[in-house]
Amino acid sequence: MKRFAAILLIFVLTAGMAMTGAATLSYAEPASVAGIDRTVSTGQFSSGFIDENNVFYMAGYAKNIPWHHEGNMTTEEGSAIWSYPVKVMDNARSISFAHETFGVIRTDGSLWMWGDNTNGLVGNGGAYDGIVTVSAGEGNEPWKYYYQYEPVKVLDNVAAFSLSETYCAAIRTDGSLWMWGVKGRIPNHKYGDLTFQGKQEVPLKVLDGVRCVSCASSGIAIVKTDGSLWTWGVTGSAPNGYDYYFTRKMDHVKAVSCGSSYMAILKDDDSLWMAGVNGYGQLGNGTMDGSGQAVYHEPAKVLDHVVQFTTGSANAAAVTADGSLYVWGNRTMCGLGDGSMVAGKMHPIPEACLTTPTKILDNVVAVDLPRNQHRGFAVKKDGTLWGWGVNRNGELGNGSAGDTSGSVSFASGSEVQTASFPVQSSPVKIMPGIRTTSLSGQSLTPAAPAIDPDPSAWAKSIVEKAIGQKLVPEALQGNYTKPITRAEFCALAATLYESRMGEVTDRKTFDDTKDANVEKMAAIGVVAGVGNNKFAPDRDITREQAATMLAALAGALGKPIEESEPSFADNGDISGWAVPYVGKMQTSGIMNGTGNGNFSPLGSYTREQSIATMLSVLAYVDE
Repeated sequence: MKRFAAILLIFVLTAGMAMTGAATLSYAEPASVAGIDRTVSTGQFSSGFIDENNVFYMAGYAKNIPWHHEGNMTTEEGSAIWSYPVKVMDNARSISFAHETFGVIRTDGSLWMWGDNTNGLVGNGGAYDGIVTVSAGEGNEPWKYYYQYEPVKVLDNVAAFSLSETYCAAIRTDGSLWMWGVKGRIPNHKYGDLTFQGKQEVPLKVLDGVRCVSCASSGIAIVKTDGSLWTWGVTGSAPNGYDYYFTRKMDHVKAVSCGSSYMAILKDDDSLWMAGVNGYGQLGNGTMDGSGQAVYHEPAKVLDHVVQFTTGSANAAAVTADGSLYVWGNRTMCGLGDGSMVAGKMHPIPEACLTTPTKILDNVVAVDLPRNQHRGFAVKKDGTLWGWGVNRNGELGNGSAGDTSGSVSFASGSEVQTASFPVQSSPVKIMPGIRTTSLSGQSLTPAAPAIDPDPSAWAKSIVEKAIGQKLVPEALQGNYTKPITRAEFCALAATLYESRMGEVTDRKTFDDTKDANVEKMAAIGVVAGVGNNKFAPDRDITREQAATMLAALAGALGKPIEESEPSFADNGDISGWAVPYVGKMQTSGIMNGTGNGNFSPLGSYTREQSIATMLSVLAYVDE
């Protein structure tokens, strides 16, 4: 069962699926500021990433990934899993996920939405193209959820947007705030007015002059263009529990992020302030209140020199100007990446809480916490993506891997079932090339390299030699500094192999490509798919992936390379599965390091580098 909130009759926590008090989970959103792109987001069962070329990838539950659906899409149990990132679309600028509803702002400013549309969150008038049924227990009618599987355009001229599980808010380039979803959560009326029921299924203009918005489950916080902070509903800042109308709370504010009945506020002097409930120590003030009854309505300062921050359901994270990543709050199931596996309970326990900001990483520029409080992502200054926490559905994008495991018991009909899943206790490198921007709108990670149509100086004679030997397909004769894709690499490998061994007649087919070169190389074991009978032909390869394919190619040509341990300074960064293949490349001399004794396993691999190493494979085989 995937949707815990829907199937829960009893919830026995064996190793950590903690809840905020005994209530249902609610979801939070990092600060959504006009002009700032959010390039990493993670929801309940899926995660998304945008690279420096504005390509949008997703990993996790296949039902949520457009154009990559697998399995029976009419039940929660039927969907397949993508445990590695798969390409979703080009020209993506900013993303936001909440539970199983998703949105992306494209480079032209258009906002596209898809996913669970039961509450009208997609904003397309309530339309859907699929129904998912979930068991409600023996003798009960199943729940039905209405899904829009393919993205639809909702608004133009969008600068930023924020999602919760009940409504969505978008800031347009003119500063106007538009909202849709559950009507009772849209602040165009007195909070709690029961006459506002049903769904607002298309965007509705609510305010002008807004530069930042963050959605909670039952409330919203905005920062206006004059720097004033306003809240409505339940945000943890109202003495009586909620604000009936938009209420001005503070001035000189840059951004705000709402958690579950608490919020984080960044002021103009880059100090971070917290207010609200403190059940798991999520306010970072050194205390925790397991009952969830104590509420700190007045914001208190937690950190200085903050450049980026986020809140989860009962935790928070912040990046300071020196690149330090601090986390605090609920750390159940390694949700904060501090290296500890803490078993959860139905109520907070001290050992499950970090009550003060705790540093877990250096050289960080961005962080994201999801809405289920047991996972997180960080982007480092070099553009590499790091992740931690629950990886049950491949949400981390590293092959459903983890360094420990957790389990959860739940009721399904009259039976109690237990599900085990991998958990990553501390940050692990996922992929390179993620783009991020700062609160000032400036790029924080390396820009996409310019693509030179001609070979680099070092590669010019090598490329000319390979072309002279008819080893470079015409389609790859150009843009030599461009990162090579999996399909393009297969084209080079197939050309080299068939020049020596003759035509490959066997085929291994995939659902997402009919490329003959891919099918040939898969048939002889040079390459493999990414799962679910997919190949992801357009995905760029990394250096460690290239090492694996080149080693397999040498073996297919009749000269296997002996295994050996690599001896690079960054050996610890090489994925476990790739270690022997990188060792083979170093021993054979087919691939070299990148300087300073490093191999840079997650670095990109270009066309000209691929051509050069194809010639190196040929030289090795001919020795």
